[in-house]
Amino acid sequence: MAQFPYQEDHYVLIGTISRAHGLNGEVKISPRLRQQEHFYDIERLTLIGYDGRMTAPLKLLKVRPQGKQLIVKIDTIDTKEEADLTAGMGILLLREDIIEHENQPSFIQQFEGLIVKTEDPDQVIGIVESVVNYGAQDIMIVRDGPNEYLIPVVEDIVVSHDEKQIVIDPPPGLLEINSSSNR
Repeated sequence: MAQFPYQEDHYVLIGTISRAHGLNGEVKISPRLRQQEHFYDIERLTLIGYDGRMTAPLKLLKVRPQGKQLIVKIDTIDTKEEADLTAGMGILLLREDIIEHENQPSFIQQFEGLIVKTEDPDQVIGIVESVVNYGAQDIMIVRDGPNEYLIPVVEDIVVSHDEKQIVIDPPPGLLEINSSSNR
């Protein structure tokens, strides 16, 4: 995923535009959402280029799935030529527009930078470096100095989270098996 310069305290990167789709200004996007259906709750978004130039907030008019990607129609983009100009751009959402679903974060990068602890408050595992999806579920890549841990983001393991930390209850052996020192 490309890096775009934006104010992370105001925005969340929720996807990138892959290319134009069709002749009427629709675009194909690669979402960075835990569940694609969360995209249906979004009313407005902002596009950003690699150079940091951003659009004004744009209305999201239509969303439909296509495999692991989505086809979306954004207000003011009405032709294939206009849609072609957005290829490679990032899609930002204002943090104030984030809607939470059943106490689960909608946007996987909300975990990035948080401290990971076990239910024993003295046992800090590390800091979430990134969250990736290998197909079955999201995996947190947690780093503690030279040590790296791969921790599945599932209800049975992630007990709670807030804006500063994630509390996990790992099954016996999970941290040892998924530690970089054991790979």
